[in-house]
Amino acid sequence: MVKISTDTSTKVDITTKVGDSFYIKATLTDDSDTILNVPSFFGSDYVATLSVVNSSGEIALGFSSGTAEGVFLSNSIVVDETLGTLTVSASGTQMGLRANSFKYFLVISGSNATTTVFNGKLKVK
Repeated sequence: MVKISTDTSTKVDITTKVGDSFYIKATLTDDSDTILNVPSFFGSDYVATLSVVNSSGEIALGFSSGTAEGVFLSNSIVVDETLGTLTVSASGTQMGLRANSFKYFLVISGSNATTTVFNGKLKVK
């Protein structure tokens, strides 16, 4: 599990294989290293999204904590508000990415705040 603080964006590079499932679990903390109360910090209307971007700047795949459209997978991000954890998951079929290098970023936004929580390179072999 990755421990992530919301005061800065953390760089996390990921390597996976074509057809592999995808699973990331992170604990969200504030700048004092205390478990983050997500609804209080971002607002009760918060939405978490992870966007995978190709070299042309287009979103090749996306994950969302709510209902999504297009290339975004609905409810593929789960935030446990009690434990302060955020889990992103998808099956190998849902991933559907070809071998390539991508950039990605995970953003949580709500009426109180918007933060890029982590970002990096996603390499699919």
